[in-house]
Amino acid sequence: GEACRLVTVSAPREGIVLNRGVSAGTAVDPSTEILTIADLSRVWVIAELAEADVAQVRTGTSATLSFPMSSREPFLAKVEFIYPTLTEGTRTVRVRLPVPNPDGALRPGMYGSAEFPPVARDALTVARDAIIDTGESQHVFVHTSQNVLEPRQVKVGARLADRVEILQGLTPRDHVVTEGVFLI
Repeated sequence: GEACRLVTVSAPREGIVLNRGVSAGTAVDPSTEILTIADLSRVWVIAELAEADVAQVRTGTSATLSFPMSSREPFLAKVEFIYPTLTEGTRTVRVRLPVPNPDGALRPGMYGSAEFPPVARDALTVARDAIIDTGESQHVFVHTSQNVLEPRQVKVGARLADRVEILQGLTPRDHVVTEGVFLI
């Protein structure tokens, strides 16, 4: 019931001090955060996936993680949790991968990369240059049996380096113009 000038405070667990919220001589009350302590022997790696790639990743999916500024070689980790919301500014979904960190080489705030294995599937694709994107819809030009180039609206899916998946609007038998479509 008496105010004390000096008080000893013991941490409930051991760890690394990440933040010191007070300095010598600061008055504190029960709502004051004095120290932030973390056990960094196991850390969470948060990876951001493009909205189009999220469907290929599930809880338990392995990824190769690499952190060039750490002393660790690339290593495998498994997705433990997929966040249910989309980051609007970047159009990405975050996934969490827990990683053992006994040597402390991985530090909070460190940047790295996560590489997920590709998921093989059958898909109809066209060259990226074949797509005409008006901003409201996507079209390709199809060479018809009457020797005419017909614009056809398509629905696109995954985008690869030089190919685009077509979800609707084409069949495997269609002949699509792949070069110079802006001149037509």
